[in-house]
Amino acid sequence: MHVSPAASAIAIGNIVRSKRSTCFRSRNQPPVKGRTSIESCLAGLPPVAGFTLRTTKIEGRDDLAYVQGTFALTVTPAGATAPTEESGYFLEVLRRQPNGQWLIAVQMFTGHQ
Repeated sequence: MHVSPAASAIAIGNIVRSKRSTCFRSRNQPPVKGRTSIESCLAGLPPVAGFTLRTTKIEGRDDLAYVQGTFALTVTPAGATAPTEESGYFLEVLRRQPNGQWLIAVQMFTGHQ
């Protein structure tokens, strides 16, 4: 299964600390649900050589918020002789935990095409 390499730059930090109900979505792929499945999916991604994330909007109320923005990354896929560049949009839905920490509940990426 191919999931956008942007995940390795963003998702590992927050998403794998989230609850089992966490859902990761990448363009043209079915959702990957649960911490173990997400970690397994991310472990198979090639390393990211360059990554830029730009948040364009954050909004929320009570215990629910969302973040949207753009990303650009450089990665060398397995078997490729040169790096490729990808850019697109992202959307994250976050839930505030009882301890006040915000964790990602759903994360989606879509590329410019």
